Amino acid sequence: MNPVFVIFIVMALGAFSQVSLKKGMLLSGSTNIDSNLIKRPLTFYLCLGLILYAVAMLLWLAILPQLELSFAHPCSGWVMSL
Repeated sequence: MNPVFVIFIVMALGAFSQVSLKKGMLLSGSTNIDSNLIKRPLTFYLCLGLILYAVAMLLWLAILPQLELSFAHPCSGWVMSL
């Protein structure tokens, strides 16, 4: 598979995981950072966000040996600029 295409998949997974984590935290009722944050119920969206982050990380680790870091890392900023 084309490494540049995999970078776009990694960035999309990262963006979707951010949205899932945000929605999951809103549904769990957590609005403050406190010592009880770890005890909040895990919602579907929190679990989905964590899984998406894990998949994105594994793909990122798989793509790093194939590309120069000076090319791969700036690509990660493209999603944030959208």
